[in-house]
Amino acid sequence: MAIQPGASVKSKWDRNRSLIGRREEYELVSGTNLVEEAQVMVAGGTTAQQATTSVTGAAFGDALPLGLAINGKILATTFVNYESGTVPAASPYTVTLEHSNLVTNSYSTFADAYVYDVTASSELEVAAAAVAATSVTLNVSTGVMTFDSNEAGNSFYVRYRWTLTTIEAREILRQSAIGRGSEDTFDKLQVAHEHCIMYTSMFDCDAPWVLNQQTGAAVAGNPVTGAGGVLTEYGNNNDGTCFSRVISLPSANDPYLGIEYNADGNIL
Repeated sequence: MAIQPGASVKSKWDRNRSLIGRREEYELVSGTNLVEEAQVMVAGGTTAQQATTSVTGAAFGDALPLGLAINGKILATTFVNYESGTVPAASPYTVTLEHSNLVTNSYSTFADAYVYDVTASSELEVAAAAVAATSVTLNVSTGVMTFDSNEAGNSFYVRYRWTLTTIEAREILRQSAIGRGSEDTFDKLQVAHEHCIMYTSMFDCDAPWVLNQQTGAAVAGNPVTGAGGVLTEYGNNNDGTCFSRVISLPSANDPYLGIEYNADGNIL
């Protein structure tokens, strides 16, 4: 039971619905930056296989995905939120999100957010200026969305990542104390390996995710390894290696992206 309104016991990945084929322990490549649970891990090392987080700029097929990180402690700095609403009928055409301090997308200077105009059945690109029927501005620091006047009265939904405050990390995700995991002590990490179903919050929110798309080729919309261990889409932000297929989309009552994968160097 939540101890404050809006708080609940969550994690970076949904432990209730996720199914892990095998938990495989890997030594970490020196300098690997583990900042959150469920980061996408790929193979590295020089004399023996080690694990490191996926990075930006990887050419298609260069990375060998190992699976999602399962940390020895609850480790979280960001989380995902989904909101719906209506653009005001009169100026100012602004809406303030429930959370501020939004995450900036790794591949742009704008917020990692996806905005959809339900009334017009079209995506609104998060950009520097609000243009009718094509874009919206989103202030990363304050969470204020500004729409064009032509959007007045339209319904919309938005999904985004924000940086957790210390209190949010404790109350929403029950983040553990520092120093409890083997990754801190021994530079090792358990990874959800082989055939897995994972419900994760480590995905690019600005990607137009599609159910079941999977071709194993450089095709727009395919889930691929991304910057900072964040799953993204080919052609949207990054040209990384195909990894997983989407089995569940985020919604108002479910912030997680459901994925299924075989972490053996191949897609399902």
